[in-house]
Amino acid sequence: MRQIKKTISIHIAGARTLAVALLLVMWSTGAQAQLGWFTCEVVYGGKVNPDVVFIQLTDTKAVPTFTGKWFRAKSGIENEMLAAALAALTAGLLVSVQTDPDELGAPEIRQLYLKQLKPVLPPVLPAPDLPPS
Repeated sequence: MRQIKKTISIHIAGARTLAVALLLVMWSTGAQAQLGWFTCEVVYGGKVNPDVVFIQLTDTKAVPTFTGKWFRAKSGIENEMLAAALAALTAGLLVSVQTDPDELGAPEIRQLYLKQLKPVLPPVLPAPDLPPS
């Protein structure tokens, strides 16, 4: 009888370990499922307190993944991200951000870069006909 109890407890412990391992694998793969790069327009940006920066972004795709969504700048580089976001807002530039927009709450922006817009050049006009000299 003692051997049966020991065998049952080993199987239960093994099942618990397997369940925990499966949950960890599912959680870790799910947490990174939507991590990607997005080209965005900065709508707002600012500090909530000395260590927390929030930036509101809109995806610029034809069918945007998110519009007017609030994101949290990565801790430790939040001031640099805020500076880049405000520069983009002021100059009318876009930003490239690495984030997971499906993260709960305000998703973390892991990286943020300014993105130069392609200049719109005026059409080239033909040279005017000049009278012979």
